[in-house]
Amino acid sequence: MGAITDADPAAVRLAFERGLVPLLGKGKTDLADGHAAVRQQLDAFYARWGVDGYRLVRVPPDRRAGGRHDDDTILLLDLTYLHAPLFPGIRQVLRHGVPASGADAYTNAARQAGLVVIRRDMAMPMQAQTMRHRWKSDGGSGTMPR
Repeated sequence: MGAITDADPAAVRLAFERGLVPLLGKGKTDLADGHAAVRQQLDAFYARWGVDGYRLVRVPPDRRAGGRHDDDTILLLDLTYLHAPLFPGIRQVLRHGVPASGADAYTNAARQAGLVVIRRDMAMPMQAQTMRHRWKSDGGSGTMPR
């Protein structure tokens, strides 16, 4: 969706959450109903752990490296998502055994809650330059407004 909406953050996040419907949509086949179920799951995650279940951050093209992502028509996203540990005791290990990660308040809050932090970078070709819409530098909450 972001590829055709000039990287509008709300459209990108909406498309991401709609992509979660098969996983979190509770069997709903209607897209709107499925997205509502996903929002319920994400809100429940926040209520339980005190941190959003994911964060999407737009990464500006890296011109210095001259690498494969130095084109303004490539939308680069950094996805951080969280998972509750499945085995007993792992939560305490994560809370006390993993050091804080500097200035990343989202990751630090997740670790304090004892959650597994998983990161993934994504690159999508765009139809136009991606700089038309401003993204918060920290990605905000990474979810649709509550």
